[in-house]
Amino acid sequence: LLRYLRGVAVDDGEAGEATILQVRARLYNLDKASSSWKERGAGNLKINVPLACVRTDNSGVPIASTFDASALKDAESKVVRLIMRQDSTHRVILNTAIIPAMKFQDKSSLKATYVLFTAIEDDGPVSVQIKVRGLLHSLTHFFLLTIHTDECGECEELPQRGRERAESTPVGLGNR
Repeated sequence: LLRYLRGVAVDDGEAGEATILQVRARLYNLDKASSSWKERGAGNLKINVPLACVRTDNSGVPIASTFDASALKDAESKVVRLIMRQDSTHRVILNTAIIPAMKFQDKSSLKATYVLFTAIEDDGPVSVQIKVRGLLHSLTHFFLLTIHTDECGECEELPQRGRERAESTPVGLGNR
């Protein structure tokens, strides 16, 4: 039976992009009617950049710390984006371009880190909260720095120890 089955190419819309950060997270959006956070889903949150903006190692895996925003000018696609797919169904629950005007806030507790921002979607701006559990605080700062420093140059630099820890973290990092 298996010899009759053929592989089917699936276009996930991420061709020509490199994932520089991937973490397990929960996504919430602010329901304006009830003024409360509603869960949209859980899955892998990724920061995708054009392939021309990062270097890869010998096996073709992007090296996250080599992201260069100046290469966006020459890249075929000039978009850095956050994308998140829901577990099991792989339905896209977040797909937003990162623009310099975006402001990211992190709120950390002992159990989790929350990143709050406004996403631009078809219906307009939406307040979004991402919950990441069990990650180092410096990795969350790396997440914010990856977005801000390279896109708009407004963030402060990480202390050297935090940057070393963040840069040594693998791209596909799950809950730990």
